[in-house]
Amino acid sequence: MTPWPYPEKPWSRIHIDFAGPLKNRYLLIVTDAFSKWIEVVPVTTPSADATIPCLRTMFAAHGLPDVIVSDNGPAFVSASFREFLQRNGIKHVLTPPYHPASNGAAERAVQTIKAKLKKAVGGSFDCQLARVLLNYRSTPHETTGCSPAELMMGRKLKTALTLLRPDMRSTVLTRQLKQKVAHEQHAHRTPLVQPGDSVYARNFRDGPPWFPAMVTATSGDHIADVTLPDGRSWRRHQEHLRHDFSATEVSPPAAAKHQVGTRDVSADDQQTSAMQSHLNAGSEDGSVQHEAPPRDNSALGVPVDPELPKCEPQTPPLRRSSRARRPNVRYSP
Repeated sequence: MTPWPYPEKPWSRIHIDFAGPLKNRYLLIVTDAFSKWIEVVPVTTPSADATIPCLRTMFAAHGLPDVIVSDNGPAFVSASFREFLQRNGIKHVLTPPYHPASNGAAERAVQTIKAKLKKAVGGSFDCQLARVLLNYRSTPHETTGCSPAELMMGRKLKTALTLLRPDMRSTVLTRQLKQKVAHEQHAHRTPLVQPGDSVYARNFRDGPPWFPAMVTATSGDHIADVTLPDGRSWRRHQEHLRHDFSATEVSPPAAAKHQVGTRDVSADDQQTSAMQSHLNAGSEDGSVQHEAPPRDNSALGVPVDPELPKCEPQTPPLRRSSRARRPNVRYSP
């Protein structure tokens, strides 16, 4: 027994054969030697005129193969079929007559499809064939260990069974979201820095633990490039930066004394002193002296500390328990 050499890529060598008749139709079965992918097309007659359009449709989807292996059936040895392969640069390999084992891949595919269609129930023939192909292409093959779809298309086909198993991407995203929410509930939220902000950068070398710096650029949401006063450039994470709020604070002007809803206390004091001087001058000339009314600083907006009554600590009286005490009843035989 000499097996066929294993191809290096998908759809490089394909094996074709006919199955049937099944329900008054023949099945053109094409299998890929690399991925074990199977294509099945129902035809009315196993002729070259029916085979060529089916192969042309497959080639439009998967590309031109390098080699086609078939038996010596009338459809495969006809002049039109030979010309079709020559125009497309496809090598045609014919197996020895009356030796179906030489085209064992195609014979095995025929047996697989016929056995699965025999067990299929419900729906039309085309519906049953579609279900059989979907199940076969998504099931790992015994020889390769992978499904034909994985080797042919590079991905797994989504089936009804896929809905029963959790999607890995959805599971990962859900767990990442839970971790993010749990972290933000307990972690200290640091304000994000922007280019031009004055910050303190963490020093991981000898010297002070923090250095004043200026943010020059940001990379993403958590990385920032800062420049120190001596010209050095550091790259730090947002957690290793602290805002320098002292550089942005603005002290109120000293000349702005008047505020909305308040009075100028110094101006009121000067006016009161001038009135007192005028009254004192009038008393020296013999005029009636009027006693200046006491100043009410509360009207000037100056808080006055009220005299609080002195409270002496009082000792609470002793409370005697009014519970009626009863002696314990003890057992005495």
